Amino acid sequence: MAEGHTGAASRVLVGLNNPATMPQLLEIGSLLAAEVRGGLQAFCVVGRHGGDSSFAGRLLSLAAHHCAGCGAWVPEPMPVEADSLQEGILEAAGRVQPTHLVLGYSPHREEDLQGERALTRALQQVARGYGGHLVIAHFGEATRGHRVLAPVAAEANLELLGQLGRALLRREGASLTLCHVVPEDADTARHHEAMAFLRSVAEQCGFLGEVSFRVASSGDVAEGILAAAWEFDAIIVGMTRTRSLTERLLGSISDQVATWARCTTYLIRARKG
Repeated sequence: MAEGHTGAASRVLVGLNNPATMPQLLEIGSLLAAEVRGGLQAFCVVGRHGGDSSFAGRLLSLAAHHCAGCGAWVPEPMPVEADSLQEGILEAAGRVQPTHLVLGYSPHREEDLQGERALTRALQQVARGYGGHLVIAHFGEATRGHRVLAPVAAEANLELLGQLGRALLRREGASLTLCHVVPEDADTARHHEAMAFLRSVAEQCGFLGEVSFRVASSGDVAEGILAAAWEFDAIIVGMTRTRSLTERLLGSISDQVATWARCTTYLIRARKG
């Protein structure tokens, strides 16, 4: 396995506001911190005025319990008072100045779609306001394995993909498959080009010898990824900073994958610059 990025200044910040996702987020955060050789800090957003102090106390206590038992050294979770979730997340990021911000959520039950949409909007605002490496985990159905699919586009920023991919490969029994989607009518030469592209990506990310490759054919990239993902436990998919008109109307590829995939989706966006 390739050596992790050396950087004493690397800091991974993990948001813990849902008891159901605290263990998974701390695992991802600790694996990523180990890969980039950085520190790990957790935080909880609590109401600023008139909030439920007993709930805030229970949330912080539970977060502290999970931090103590996550297998990595993590300081006491930092309470952040704010009027909204997105305000609190950005406030925490402003205080800590992390190189990596890790957030996550679980899909709500069908009758609570309004709450899921509100959370999605909050995370979109965070994505616009935070300039560092960002990982948003959309936790799907419970799975036993650690089989990860990473679709890669030609314009992908590989720095964060490499870091998160190597971090997830630290899990016992983990596997990673790089995938590229080509048009349905792509000829043999195009498939060979796609395979060569994936091998180049693996080399740049430090994955060689540890990953497999797959070229999928589909008239729609998101559908191609979803069709390939049925046998995997998680997907890593990149987010873009800007959206075309089509993406605004129909949703980006990452939006579609996170919405329809049954497994966990890690939405990643590399830092600016």
